[in-house]
Amino acid sequence: MNDDRKLHGIFLADSAIRRTFREGIEDPRLSPEMINVMYYLYHHENVMQKDVAYFFHLEPATITSMMKSLEDLGWIVRKEDDMDRRIKRVVITDEGNAQRDNICNLFRHMETTGLEGFSDDEIITLQALLKRVYTNLEGQLNNYN
Repeated sequence: MNDDRKLHGIFLADSAIRRTFREGIEDPRLSPEMINVMYYLYHHENVMQKDVAYFFHLEPATITSMMKSLEDLGWIVRKEDDMDRRIKRVVITDEGNAQRDNICNLFRHMETTGLEGFSDDEIITLQALLKRVYTNLEGQLNNYN
């Protein structure tokens, strides 16, 4: 492979994914990251805020800001844990649940469109290769810290 930009395809795919997210989001106050967090919350109820940050590899300040924005939209509330007041649990509101179908449909559309023409084996291979790229880059980042 002579191209010096071997990861260029990943950057192009990421750009297309972000553009598709933005076009599928009706509210300009929402970012693709916020939609991604809501999708996660739909599948992990009453989760701790720090677990969301861990899952998405976000700094505490970043997830706090994002959660504040989602609270301002009325989509979530953060509640103190009954056993430990230092722990914040994220709970989806009725207004946030009203967005569930739109957000889940957006993810289904992205998967269907983005993986069109791929066989099941190709999808498994793609996932494994992308995970290796991620692991390699994360390992390098950890070496810097």
